[in-house]
Amino acid sequence: MVITGTNGKTTTTKMLVAILREHGLQVFSNPTGSNFTRGVISSMVAEISLSGRLEADMAVLELDEAHALKFAAEVKPSHALLLKRRP
Repeated sequence: MVITGTNGKTTTTKMLVAILREHGLQVFSNPTGSNFTRGVISSMVAEISLSGRLEADMAVLELDEAHALKFAAEVKPSHALLLKRRP
């Protein structure tokens, strides 16, 4: 799942990850707030086993709104959440 938008990405991502983990899922995320491809890759490096596998049931990724489409074109997320700023 990709979460993107103008405001609230970090908070929404953290809340969703916490809910999913409470339901027993193993969730990969990029919690540092680096929401470009390099941030996702940096987070993955810390989680990948020596066999090259990422042990997770799903990924919930915060992505910069200007970068999300480029990332999604390569990764093909199953779901996307677009946050809109309130007027």
